[in-house]
Amino acid sequence: MWNNSVNIAIIEWLNQYSQFWPKFNQIIAYIENAYAFKGLAIISMLWYLWLKDSNLLSETKVTVVGAIISCVLALIATSAINYITPFQPTPMTNELIGFQIPSGVEINRSSNTGHGWINSFPSHHGTMFYALATGIFLASRRLGCFAFIYVTLFIAFPRVYLGFHYPTDILAGATVGVLTANLVNQRFFREVYRKPFMTLMMKYPALSQTAFFIVTFEIAVLFYDAINLLKLIVKSLLK
Repeated sequence: MWNNSVNIAIIEWLNQYSQFWPKFNQIIAYIENAYAFKGLAIISMLWYLWLKDSNLLSETKVTVVGAIISCVLALIATSAINYITPFQPTPMTNELIGFQIPSGVEINRSSNTGHGWINSFPSHHGTMFYALATGIFLASRRLGCFAFIYVTLFIAFPRVYLGFHYPTDILAGATVGVLTANLVNQRFFREVYRKPFMTLMMKYPALSQTAFFIVTFEIAVLFYDAINLLKLIVKSLLK
């Protein structure tokens, strides 16, 4: 899947400039690693939409909840695709490409398999953040357009530039994310989570919003704590 003309052309074109400006590369690497530039930025947009309307039962809040649900469902779908599709090494670990690590950036090729994922296709980052950007767009066209641009420049681009993903990995993840977010927002599915949301918000407004904060926090840190907890549980059960 990786060895198509589009992937090779883009990777080679970007990689030819990777040795010229170490400071720029370090900035890109910092952005790629910083939660503030990834999860926190997008979650802040969702919280802005959540707090903008003081009505606890507003349709905007329902749309934001739908964005969170679509993000989780899209990640599950991507993980399934990631598991069943043939193994695809990341650009930086693909010996057939001859990818050069950008100068000034320290990345261990041998220990890196896409930040913890075995198969680079499709991109979990692409899935997650384009799903959330779609949800933001469905709630606010202006903010949503900004979210799409932001995700492309500050999340998708660094992962391709640094060699964590091919362009088609990002495109496939984005497709899963966008389609899932739109599907979850359809009237039939929207009613499935709309009614329980309204009920919980009416009966337990403080508890419901606290739960929303916890979920969005985990998204902001890319489910780091949840994944580590799951690994610990699995490891304990296999002993």
